[in-house]
Amino acid sequence: MLGFADCEIFPKQESLNAERGDTGNFLNLPYFKGDLSGRYAMDEKGESLTLDEFFNLVSQKAITHDQLQNLSVKPLKQKKASFDGPPCIEIMQNMGIFEGSRDDVVFHYCVYAKKKYGPGEWQNKVMEFNTAYCKPPMGYDQVKLKIDQHEKKEYGYKCKDVPMRSHCDSTKCRVRKYGIGRDDVAMDIANLTKLESDESVWHLDVDGSRITVTTDELMDQRLFRKKVLETHTSLPVEMSKRDYEARMRELLETCEIIKMPKEVTREGRFYSHIEDFLYNQAIADDIEDVLNHSVWKSDGKIYFQLSSLERYMRKIQFKEFSTTQMGSLIRDKGGDSKQFRINKNTVKNLFFIPDPKPQDESKLNVPKVKDDVPF
Repeated sequence: MLGFADCEIFPKQESLNAERGDTGNFLNLPYFKGDLSGRYAMDEKGESLTLDEFFNLVSQKAITHDQLQNLSVKPLKQKKASFDGPPCIEIMQNMGIFEGSRDDVVFHYCVYAKKKYGPGEWQNKVMEFNTAYCKPPMGYDQVKLKIDQHEKKEYGYKCKDVPMRSHCDSTKCRVRKYGIGRDDVAMDIANLTKLESDESVWHLDVDGSRITVTTDELMDQRLFRKKVLETHTSLPVEMSKRDYEARMRELLETCEIIKMPKEVTREGRFYSHIEDFLYNQAIADDIEDVLNHSVWKSDGKIYFQLSSLERYMRKIQFKEFSTTQMGSLIRDKGGDSKQFRINKNTVKNLFFIPDPKPQDESKLNVPKVKDDVPF
């Protein structure tokens, strides 16, 4: 709508899904640090304004509420009742094509002219287009160079280049006679957000709709296309491996990263399950009870057989770590293992961790009992 496809527009999101983890974008304030700010307004000549100059400009340009309500915008005058090519060309014809973009637009128009007018005629149409819409028109040699390029090779529309992408309407373009074919339209991927964890999840917009993918689905174009097919009921055009990876790198440069709480990671869930394992059963008074998969407490540490912990993890369907990995994570929490003689015939290597919920027995509220209570 604005015609500035490469500019960063805020706010980036049109909607938020808090349950999925979306968060709003933070807006940097203009004139932060006063006149030393790198975020300032500009005048009509493109010159930066001081804060006082900005306030003066606001006063000059401000309108009343009634004036705003009565404000009307005249639509662009259409020079043709019907146009059968890409909408971007139609819009640029109405706006005029100025220095800095003429070269790319004329190249783009050559594709349309070849499709519509055919051999022997399209070359003259390109010349006419340059004369009618380029301001000022390019020289003959410049236009002839574009024509020569297209005579030697078949090119596609430059949809992803500026200024074409600023005026793109792929929905209309697909149905126009000489627009870009549906099978040639690359999907519009934007606004990548990463929910960072050891099993990160990614949110991004595909053709304007939000989609959630895993890291594997994002990295593998085949899996990504499959995901889009399942969620959008459409099959994206396959890119070359090089183009797909280049697009992913572009998205990662502006990716919003949201760090997830420790509790949602595999390690966080493991430590939470350990606490449940320790406290969802009675703590044994006798060390020999550990042979029956109980836990035993001594000197501020809780002891257990590692096989008992594994048995509990299997029961709750938590299979993220091997035995060795669980032993390592226990040590990371200040735990270790120690050999005990359980009874006359049994010696066991028991693991322990410091009691996660120690109680100060001196502060326990023990009710007083009278000595002379009759029986």
